[in-house]
Amino acid sequence: MRNRFARPAVVGVLALAVALWWWWPGLTDRSTTVLIISGERLVDGREPLDRRLRENGFTTEWSSVADSWCAVSDRLVSELSGGSYRAVVVAPSSDDSCALDATLADSVRGAGDTRLVVVRWPDVTPAESEFVRQLSDRSDVRVVDTARLLGDAGSEVDCLWWDDCPGSGRIVAWDANGLTESGNQRVARMTVAAVR
Repeated sequence: MRNRFARPAVVGVLALAVALWWWWPGLTDRSTTVLIISGERLVDGREPLDRRLRENGFTTEWSSVADSWCAVSDRLVSELSGGSYRAVVVAPSSDDSCALDATLADSVRGAGDTRLVVVRWPDVTPAESEFVRQLSDRSDVRVVDTARLLGDAGSEVDCLWWDDCPGSGRIVAWDANGLTESGNQRVARMTVAAVR
């Protein structure tokens, strides 16, 4: 009677030990964790980005929403003081409350030694575009230029192999309401390519 319960208990303990051994690096090591500090646009497309990053062996940690570059700078300083990450993705949605100057660029660049992935939206102002250019002067900053695959707001772009395409072979990737499902997929794929 004793053997009837002992074997399942031993198998269960061994299975738990193997699972813990398998997941331990992911639980304790942040070298595969990607920190994401973004505005509402990227938060709305969170699921495709999480899924794409996981498929490539990364874990994600989302910071609270940061709509301006000043908020991004503050969050970078506070979040990076707690540990290191494989990469930090920053994608503020708008920037009407923040002075985009060299001091802010230095603050964002100097926040840590992690790879910085900057998502640049198609509708950025010339000041924001110049600010992103200043950031990209650092060698470990990668800029994700979403305009390449999203096009202009409301305009149709050619389908790619992963898109669910209508008969016309063209889709709208983003419109007045934000990114469409296809637009979220495109941004996620470009972001993951920059993180790698």
